[in-house]
Amino acid sequence: MSIDIGLQIPDILKSKLTSAIPEQEALPLISLDDKGYPHVALLSYLELLLIDGQLYFFLSNRSRSASNLQKRLICTVLFFSPGYAFYFKGKATFLFTFASQSVFHFNLKTVLQDFPEKQEEGSGLKSGLNFGLDPDALRVKLTFRQKIREKLAG
Repeated sequence: MSIDIGLQIPDILKSKLTSAIPEQEALPLISLDDKGYPHVALLSYLELLLIDGQLYFFLSNRSRSASNLQKRLICTVLFFSPGYAFYFKGKATFLFTFASQSVFHFNLKTVLQDFPEKQEEGSGLKSGLNFGLDPDALRVKLTFRQKIREKLAG
């Protein structure tokens, strides 16, 4: 079951989205493909930026997700981990390309918080989607993140 909590980004996510070295958790990004079906990509907190209350993300400019979002702006980003599940629904606006990455502004339209119904009490997520990057790949992502942050701020 879920409830609409408006446009507020929950505090637990604000801290993750603004961390200098974000957690290595995968976050499904759902767009619509050319046939209108859901298309899932995996982002991470490394590829999301929260700047002055605005949410941005970047992904490979060769990906189907980048192409889908440039044609059909509607998308959803899922945040889940033990203790919470949030669904951010909105529109992604392409801003610019940086190196091999397409950068989007996520125009948040609503945030849904999911929780177990009464008959489901005692159930819940036991883990999120964890992944790992080798040190070189992590360094590249952090560099992209910093350079994109600077470009957005400037």
